[in-house]
Amino acid sequence: MEAPPELRQPAPRNQLNFNNLKSLKVLGKGAMGTVFLVHDQVSDPDACNPFALKVVEKSSIHNKQDADRRARWEIEVLTRLCCPNTHPFLPYLLGSLETSDFLAWAVPFCSGGDLNVLRHRQSDRVFSPAVIRFT
Repeated sequence: MEAPPELRQPAPRNQLNFNNLKSLKVLGKGAMGTVFLVHDQVSDPDACNPFALKVVEKSSIHNKQDADRRARWEIEVLTRLCCPNTHPFLPYLLGSLETSDFLAWAVPFCSGGDLNVLRHRQSDRVFSPAVIRFT
């Protein structure tokens, strides 16, 4: 018998190796950091399975303690989602890394674009019931 969700331990997250990662392009910039499309040159030399890497530069954080807490909270939430079996539409943590200069974490790349950009393309800037309904 499987343990109830609230008692399940999250899967251990992978430690990313910064030296193995190659940036393919910038996906976006936000208040906390930059999101890159990257691939692991060792495990995926042909870049068949790129992923999104959110990078927060510690030196660029104005309120360092609050931003650090927010970044670590985001990593913890993604860790608890743990795998695609949790829900097919939720991101999950592939791995993370920290250096003296930045904190970074990886999630699967979703090629559909930024949800907010998609929302702005809708009439009245909201998703209609027909758009959000799944059959």
